[in-house]
Formats: sequence, structure tokens, C-alpha cells
Amino acid sequence: LSAGDIRRARVRHVHIGELTTLIERPDVLAAARDAGATVSLDCGWDDELEATGIAALLAEVDVFLPNASEADALQRLGVPLDGPGLTVVKCGADGAMATVGTRMIHIDAPAVANVDPTGAGDAFNAGFLDAWLAGQDVEACLTAGNATGARAVSGCGGFPNGVERAQVAKIATH
Repeated sequence: LSAGDIRRARVRHVHIGELTTLIERPDVLAAARDAGATVSLDCGWDDELEATGIAALLAEVDVFLPNASEADALQRLGVPLDGPGLTVVKCGADGAMATVGTRMIHIDAPAVANVDPTGAGDAFNAGFLDAWLAGQDVEACLTAGNATGARAVSGCGGFPNGVERAQVAKIATH
């Protein structure tokens, strides 16, 4: 993957689905930056992870999206989560939180029946990043992420029946 590939695809944002991929392919960061794209990263925990080099990679990411257990595991390894980018911790039914400067922001998740948690984290990422890329504030991004995560767990499978922005807005306001 090169900056030219990213520019030709007219991509303005690159999402990396797991930390292991970034460790194996750190060149993706430079390619994205050279193309003028922002970068987000989901953690996708791997018990084989070692702390070496992780902090430097996270410092190059605009939005890091671990879940609470992944964030705790990284901190136990000595990896700081307060780098220059935005770290958003997904807390399942308890919502999500982000630190902006010295301020911790927590937004509760909407109450829904948890039918199947498959894909909830990825759905959260999609909702959060859609709002973030649209320039919304962190509170609105957390709310959108929580709403898409709630929509994902409300049916069987990774993302039942898809989702539209209007549905996300409706879930977010209840």
C-alpha cells in the first residue's frame, strides 16, 4: 500500500482493524500521512503482543479505539494511552469514554436488548468515525458510536438489517 494507492482511491481516512496489522505493516501510517489521510486503529487484542514499539505506533494514530479490557491489557504492558491522538475506550453496555486534553468524557449507551454482541465494536467504530470525519464534537461521536453499537447488538449477526443515519439518530435520542 502506497500513498499513491491511497490518493488514487480518493481515500481521506484509513482504518486499521487490529493492532497486530499495524505492528506488521507500520508503513501504512507513512503511506496514509503522505496521502493526507487520517488514521484510526481498532485494537483487536492478541495475547502475543509485546509492549516494544506499540507506544510509538499509537502516537502516529489519530483515533485509537480499544475496548476496556484491551485498554487495561495495554496499560498492564506499560503502554500509555494518552498519546497525541484521541483514545476512545469502548465499554459495552456501559457506553464509551474518551479523554480530550485533561477532560474525560463518558457517554452512556442506549438501553437495548443484547441479542448478539457480534460486531458491536466494529459497529461502534463505524458510527464514531462517521461522526468524527463529519467534524462533530467528541460527545456527538461517542453518542453515534454507542447508537450504532446498540443497533448491532439488538439482532442476530454482525449487523442485522444494516443501519442508516436516521436510525442511529433515533437510537441516540432515546
